[in-house]
Amino acid sequence: MFEEKNSLLAYLLDAPKHDQRILCREMDAQRNIHDYRLADWIAHVANFGQYLNDNEAMGQYIPLFMETSYDFLRSFLGVIAGKKVCVPLHTIASDESLEFSFRKIHAKSLVVADPWLYQKLVKIPYVHQYIHTIFCTPAVIAEKALPCDHINLYDIFQQSQDLTKSRQYLQEIVQETRPNDPMQIVFTSGTTGEPKGAILTHSNLVSCVVRAGNHLNITEQY
Repeated sequence: MFEEKNSLLAYLLDAPKHDQRILCREMDAQRNIHDYRLADWIAHVANFGQYLNDNEAMGQYIPLFMETSYDFLRSFLGVIAGKKVCVPLHTIASDESLEFSFRKIHAKSLVVADPWLYQKLVKIPYVHQYIHTIFCTPAVIAEKALPCDHINLYDIFQQSQDLTKSRQYLQEIVQETRPNDPMQIVFTSGTTGEPKGAILTHSNLVSCVVRAGNHLNITEQY
């Protein structure tokens, strides 16, 4: 049975003997396969988290406008490691819905990986007025069309690969985290009115993961 911990990050620190195990395998647009190890994940999450933690100007609520991917996974946990609240936004959200969500959380920065999603942001008035930093990929930077800083997210992920320091940083964040601290805001579709932002705590997310893990009978080997 899985133990309920105070943060999802705590589970990253539970596999010290398996740092070289492949965590994720993903195909890019050119159909090339990329393998990502647990060690990569830990370092990337810690690097992005420390960057956000050191830069309060990025705001407390960080929107992720991304499709499901390894980039989303490491960005999501990186926001948590930065002691921020993650706000995933649906990629098919309307312009009005995006504008409403950004205004509701007073967003100052955001994360976007795909050029086609970036082009949707270009149409949002709030982004032009109040977003001062966009964390993005080189493909997005090549299409720069907004009057704000565009920071290469991959450069942040790769800043340091010192696994001992990465683990130490994440352990400090885990120790500071309380189960009832807000971790994520999920906006409803707004089909029956204005979207509603549902606040999820660390405990909410951990309980889902633990119950899924126990149901799937996950072990150290699989």
